[in-house]
Amino acid sequence: RKLEGVYDEIVDSGYKEPVIHPMDLLTAKGRDYQDFAQRLKENLGRLDGVLHNAAELDILTPIQYYDEDLWESAMKVNMTAP
Repeated sequence: RKLEGVYDEIVDSGYKEPVIHPMDLLTAKGRDYQDFAQRLKENLGRLDGVLHNAAELDILTPIQYYDEDLWESAMKVNMTAP
């Protein structure tokens, strides 16, 4: 919901209307990012900035206590997603 607030602030300030494109970075593959880039090019022509608002962290605990699946999903979303 905070992202929509940022969107509204941009519009209310008189700037060009931004685009919000939600994407599940946990399940996205290379082709998803290529399709997204193509849509950006077709619809906007260029990209001036990105608000990358993704984070995956289920619990605050020492790494040695992390479940392996939780660790893998956190690394994918936080480190390897574009």
